[in-house]
Amino acid sequence: MISLTRLLKRIPDKSTLSEYLPLHKFPIISHPLLNPYPEWINQFKAWGMFGTFSDYVIRKILLNLFPTRVKDLKTIAEEAYYSLVTTIGDRDYPFLDTILPDIPEEDLLKYAEEMEKCLDNFYDREVYWKPELYGIYRMSCLDKIERNNELVMPQFSESQINECIPFFEYLEQWLEYKFKDSNNLYLNPILGHTSTIAADADLLIDSTLYEIKTVKYPSWYIENEYHQLFGYVSLFENQKENNTSSLRRWEDLDTIGYIFPLHLQLVTVDISSWKKKERLEFLSVLLDYAHIYG
Repeated sequence: MISLTRLLKRIPDKSTLSEYLPLHKFPIISHPLLNPYPEWINQFKAWGMFGTFSDYVIRKILLNLFPTRVKDLKTIAEEAYYSLVTTIGDRDYPFLDTILPDIPEEDLLKYAEEMEKCLDNFYDREVYWKPELYGIYRMSCLDKIERNNELVMPQFSESQINECIPFFEYLEQWLEYKFKDSNNLYLNPILGHTSTIAADADLLIDSTLYEIKTVKYPSWYIENEYHQLFGYVSLFENQKENNTSSLRRWEDLDTIGYIFPLHLQLVTVDISSWKKKERLEFLSVLLDYAHIYG
């Protein structure tokens, strides 16, 4: 099993994938950096952590803003929590490969107990994101378990995390404006292929699949990382074909795009010309690569 993102990083020449994709042109944004994050994130080179953390906060904000329109929310952190509890319970179990930090077991158990409460609060539509921000950050650290088979304990203080509140307040206002007319929100939809490719997208809102990129330079992602979005669509098409998707908007996943929180900007492209047969062909190529690099 290999994640879609890791697979794409291992393919040396992704131009070989392009012949299976429709002609597309993402708009290149020219907006200035409108919503900067706190300077300590640069100081500690915590960009990856902040990106994962932001993904979780954005989902929680959307859950608060549109509680009746969210159709599905199942986080990777929840899966990781169960992996963590199982691993703590039997460190010598031969089928568990999660790497735990070298800290006392009672500290790990306490962390797991606290994460159970954080998960409950995260899923509760009536619990507001702001007082839960530090808990959401600590919960987002669980992501490493599923993605890298290791637990990285939270490294930043509650006061540091609370410095991010203005960043997310601006984002909350922008998200409310952008998606006020949305009908169906799927947060963190799981789109993987059984036993081969693991994949979870960030957001599916109505007929548009979004990736959230908390980056300073969006143009690079727009120009170089679009294969990931097309990969999600092809995986979704396979689930639709085999009636295994928990999503309900099977008929109209025809737009893909990026959300750039630092720029308060989103870009989308219409892919309705990319038909079912071509989507499944693209997936077939990805599966061939998965057998090579997985």
